[in-house]
Amino acid sequence: MAEDIVQDTFVNLWEKRAKLYISGSVKNYLFKCCYHQFLQHLRVQKIDFDALDKVKWEVISDTAFEREKVDVKIENLNVVISKLPPRCKEVFVQNKIEQKKYKEIALDMGISVKTVENQMSKALHFIREHATIVLLWMSSFFG
Repeated sequence: MAEDIVQDTFVNLWEKRAKLYISGSVKNYLFKCCYHQFLQHLRVQKIDFDALDKVKWEVISDTAFEREKVDVKIENLNVVISKLPPRCKEVFVQNKIEQKKYKEIALDMGISVKTVENQMSKALHFIREHATIVLLWMSSFFG
């Protein structure tokens, strides 16, 4: 950074060489030019830093709010799932949460694949029906 500042200072001096008049020490003049160039560099960095800092906090704030909304949705979905009839709930949990296939669920529970399909259909219908109510409530709450 120091080398860049010195180089920028010399470039500026070179560009203004026709208008330059140095009455005192050249060494002191160069030092003052570098010092002012350094301050200018800090000002620019501060502006960039402030802008980035503002964006960073906006993103953090938005992310936290979105995370809260997602947490509320998950919590409400868990409430809806807990209200499922026991067999529907067990089939749904094994399929959607444990990622088991219908055939595996049928073997685990000792029921037919067709029964698993019927239970999943009932579970999904129940969740859609109740989740719509929850989502409508949440949209009025969160806007």
